[in-house]
Formats: sequence, C-alpha cells, structure tokens
Amino acid sequence: MTKAILFDIGGVILEEDELDKEFLNATENILKQSGITFTKEEFDKTINQWVLSFKASSFFMSFIQHFIKDDMKKCNEVVDAIRKHLSNWSKVHPQKLNPGIRKLIQSLAVKYKLGLAGNQPSAVKNLLEKYDILRFFTTTEVSEDLGISKPDLKFFKNILNRLDVRAEEAVMIGDRLDNDIIPAKKLGMKAILVKVGLFAVLEPREPSENPDATISSTTELPMAIENVIAQNR
Repeated sequence: MTKAILFDIGGVILEEDELDKEFLNATENILKQSGITFTKEEFDKTINQWVLSFKASSFFMSFIQHFIKDDMKKCNEVVDAIRKHLSNWSKVHPQKLNPGIRKLIQSLAVKYKLGLAGNQPSAVKNLLEKYDILRFFTTTEVSEDLGISKPDLKFFKNILNRLDVRAEEAVMIGDRLDNDIIPAKKLGMKAILVKVGLFAVLEPREPSENPDATISSTTELPMAIENVIAQNR
C-alpha cells in the first residue's frame, strides 16, 4: 500500500530545459576562457559519453578533467566558475513550475506523505516556497541539507526514515534513470520516470532497472501515479 511519494525537483517539479542549455553554454565558454582548446564536435561527444556513462553524478570533475587533464587546481577553478555562473544566472532566470505540477502536488498531499528528493542547494526551497508548494511536503531536506547526494542509497533511506515509511510503501518520481529510478528500485520502491532533459536518452540495461511507468511530460503524471499506486495495493 502506497503511503508516500517522493519528488525529484529539477525536471519534475521545476522545468529544466533553459537551465540545461545555460549549463552547456557556460561550461563550453568557461573552458575556452580558461585557455582550453577543443572543437564543438569534441565537446558534444564528451557530453554524450558522460550522459551515457551511468556515472554522471561525478560529472563535474571527471568531465572537466577530460579537457584539463592533470591540473587539479585549474579543474577546481573551472568547476567553481561554472557553479557561480549558474547560481547568478538562476537568480535572474528562476526556473518555472512544470505544467500541472502544483495542482497535482496539492491533491496528492491530501492522501499521501510527500517528500522532496533532489540533488539541489538548500536555496531551491526559497523558490518552492515562492510558488507556494513547499508547505505540502512532509520532508523538505535536499542533498545540501543531508550532506548526501543521489544515487547514494543512503540519500533515499534518510528520506524514507523521515517520512516513517518502508521503501515498499513509497513511489519515487524522477527524470533520471541513473540517479532516481535505479536506486529507488534497488530499495524496493515503485518508480516513475519522467523522460525529459539531457538524460532522456538513457535506457535500462537490465529488467531490474525498468521504471514502473515511463512518461514524457509531467501532464501525464496523474494517470501514471494512479496506475502505479493501483499496482501497489
């Protein structure tokens, strides 16, 4: 029986297309400003390899090292510059709520415990509060609060403990097969994949990685949640 629903933030609650574009542009530009030379084809190929690696949680350093090699000081400087740029950009261009997501969260909060489950800075909660949806969540800790990031199973276990539910009683909704769906399934949770953004190209490598539902837009979430919960009765 389903008692709780966990929501990834970027790509599920918040629209992420514009942020993804800015991330790619900023990364390419800051690398070049740091004196690194590469072709557009090499950059795009490396991005694609990173996405398909199923190890993208360690992207920042490994991706930058591909171009900068063994200069760790320079790697750290580039990573910090990218993060600072995106932080400043986001203040001017705040992410918007995905279509229908506020109404959905409000309706689900009547029947289920809701938990945030995002690799995000704590400041993202200010935006969720501005959109008047933070109050519907029982647990609001994100990765920066917990000191643990997805796909670490401890991240999910921590949230489940805070919600006081077993994994079998929870549904995870995320936009990444590697960070959201696979760890949730390992723990015994039901999982819904919203196939959007940079990581939409990922496909399950074995049956155990299959989501319980796959959709291409948050507008499809109400029906997907209803169907998955019906399986969990």
